[in-house]
Amino acid sequence: MSTPNIDDVATTVAEYENLAISTGAAVRIDPPEFSADGSEWSPFWLGGGHPVGARATVHRDGVATTVYVSWEESFPAEESWRGLWLAKPMKLFGAYVVRAALRRAFRDAIGDRREPDEQQTLSVAPDVARDWEAEIAGAADEQAVMALHAEMKQVRAVTVARERALRARLGELSAPPAARDWEAEFLEASTTDAIDALEREAQQARAFTADTTGRVLRRILNARRKAIVEAAWALDHAGAPAPAEDESVRPATRDHLPPQNRAARRASSRKKGRR
Repeated sequence: MSTPNIDDVATTVAEYENLAISTGAAVRIDPPEFSADGSEWSPFWLGGGHPVGARATVHRDGVATTVYVSWEESFPAEESWRGLWLAKPMKLFGAYVVRAALRRAFRDAIGDRREPDEQQTLSVAPDVARDWEAEIAGAADEQAVMALHAEMKQVRAVTVARERALRARLGELSAPPAARDWEAEFLEASTTDAIDALEREAQQARAFTADTTGRVLRRILNARRKAIVEAAWALDHAGAPAPAEDESVRPATRDHLPPQNRAARRASSRKKGRR
């Protein structure tokens, strides 16, 4: 088991660079970059814990070679190196991805050389075939699509068809939502709770504009709410018996009196009217 030494890591990167330069090619190495989600990348890792992925680009005679690696698949197999990686993820994980990029760009000079902090003895379960097409279709947002693309690059699963599927999914997620037919939704509402919820949603969407269209939409909403309330009232009072007439407040009839008395009463009323 090797003894962890961070100086050995720096020396190893320098050896890789010298091997690349010895080919006579123009060599340029971009600083490694780190990411927490596979979407946003930065040359600095200032967050807690460790990054999820890293990438590095090496230029050989102007031709760029970019390598992506994940922390989970790169974490050292030897326990003695793990603590050092966790303590200095930016330095050691960064050196790891730079070495990987140099190996790929200058394979004729470096070969398939491996270093002590690289996984060599860790037993890994066999890879389970992933349904990339299903994962692309199920990506919930743009960041998920970008992270999936990064994972596909790491395992060399990118194909022309999958690139098209990724771009199509990004287009679907970035497309503006279809305009809602507020008038139709108002007219379909059947309860006051439903019409109130639609009103809140329309207000959030700023559907009640100051122009004629917005005013008409507001009138449709109010008319529908009034119709719902009136229909509910009518349903509640349907079949209710009419209120009984209070006999106590009706004037008592006097037609039972003799006819002469009725004539006298009428004459008396006429006399009173002439006074």
